[in-house]
Amino acid sequence: AMLRWALAYSDTQTGALERREGDSLQVRHLGVALEHRPGNRIILLSLAALQMRQGDIAEAWEILSPVVAKRWYHPAVYPMAARCAIALAEPSDARRVLKTASSLQWVDPGTYALLALLAAENGDTAAERLYRSQYTQRMEELLPEESPVDLSNEAEHLAQRAESRGRHEVAKRLREFRI
Repeated sequence: AMLRWALAYSDTQTGALERREGDSLQVRHLGVALEHRPGNRIILLSLAALQMRQGDIAEAWEILSPVVAKRWYHPAVYPMAARCAIALAEPSDARRVLKTASSLQWVDPGTYALLALLAAENGDTAAERLYRSQYTQRMEELLPEESPVDLSNEAEHLAQRAESRGRHEVAKRLREFRI
């Protein structure tokens, strides 16, 4: 199954397969691999990332939420799970996931970026400034050559939620959010 996944991955990267078809094949082969190696972190996280890319957010959340509940020490999983929660209109779950992530020994910069976005949604400018500062510090320490985290999709989800509640100024601020 992993060999078939690797071939599908390679064919997708080289353009031999269209992205949608290649991703679909990769999901299928990773699913088979997971049947043989349940709980394998690499397979689980690769599958969740592919499902997110395909827009299968609920399926990705289904994989990631138990991982977060077990407090796996894999810092990058927490921002992935939080993005799923935001897309599924569950910002309280996103906050819970990110608070767990921020207590880890090593914190992924995306954790702070998402916490800043959620603070902006709540109108908590002090927390937003703190998380922006922590994000900037982590990026400088770890990934000085990396581009900023793109939170446009998450900001739009939260903006739509704010608008549906009549919070038009918050929605406007969220749509302008950049980190």
